[in-house]
Amino acid sequence: MNKKTLLKYIAGNCSEKEEHEVLKWASRNKKNEEYFIWLKNTCVSATMPDTKASDEEMTIFRSCLAKRERRIIKSDRRRILLAYTSYAAAAVAAIALIINVTSIPSRDEVVSEYLSLNLNDIPDNFIKEVYTEPGVKANITLPDGSRVWLNSDSKLRFPDRFMGNTRSVELSGEAYFEVEKDSLMPMIISTPKNFKVEVRGTSFNLKCYEDEEEAVATLYSGSINLLSSDDGSDSRGRVITEIKPNEMYSIKENLPEPVNIIAPDIKNASAWKDGRLVFESTRMDEVIRMLKRWHGTEIVVDDPEILNFRITATFRKESMIQIAEMLKFCALIDYSIEKEVFHFFKRK
Repeated sequence: MNKKTLLKYIAGNCSEKEEHEVLKWASRNKKNEEYFIWLKNTCVSATMPDTKASDEEMTIFRSCLAKRERRIIKSDRRRILLAYTSYAAAAVAAIALIINVTSIPSRDEVVSEYLSLNLNDIPDNFIKEVYTEPGVKANITLPDGSRVWLNSDSKLRFPDRFMGNTRSVELSGEAYFEVEKDSLMPMIISTPKNFKVEVRGTSFNLKCYEDEEEAVATLYSGSINLLSSDDGSDSRGRVITEIKPNEMYSIKENLPEPVNIIAPDIKNASAWKDGRLVFESTRMDEVIRMLKRWHGTEIVVDDPEILNFRITATFRKESMIQIAEMLKFCALIDYSIEKEVFHFFKRK
């Protein structure tokens, strides 16, 4: 359902055909009904002036309300919306004692302004923040039922309920998302990098650690848009790239456009969610970063030359010592341990 049509219905400017479509859509399921009621309540509360209506205005108001209800009854609309209309009539009749109907501004203007809320507009006491220490992972269910797997050393911020016309969350680190579908209310994921992610219902992996130059978005189903974080009149941001299923994109701050990555198996990007740490000809500097987060272990590189080595391996439940031993035998790398700190250097 197009939001413009919903707003026209609320403002009373719908054609009979459009009105029928709105009522049919809103009666289809509980989620549609709740969104419709929330949108209508938002319009009423946002446009409420503080002056009283005259007797003449009240008479006109009651007459219009009665005609509207008779029309709904006559055309045999769904029970749920008839009940809502009756409830709204009672509520609005009470409110109307202080409403001057001639001073109500355009619904489209008010709702557009109200619905542009993002996470920074919501008071801190309504925001939840989950941080996973190195070596720790988490599974989170968002207010809309979407699920998020949070990798180690990652932070996710989200409201206790989604407000406005978007589902705004913030991610710093790495997470796997399974987003509930909602064509009217996309999820916007802000990152510490120069982009956001817009998604309406899909599964994907997003890696955007603040201390890493490269961010990576990997899509498994549906579609997502990469948006610019440029400040401007459109808080959503412009679309940079649309990612399609089984595509992986690298986003670097010093490059103007994301780059499509051809990977042997994109499922490995989210293997961490299932307890696997997969390296595919991965540079040793990246291997060390991932091992630090995976095990929460301090690692010091005593010989910078090893950072250019590339590793291909898969780890599951191995301890840090077992991984170090395996690296020792599959690459020219050796290690020592001093006070629980691993030191890596080139093997002689």
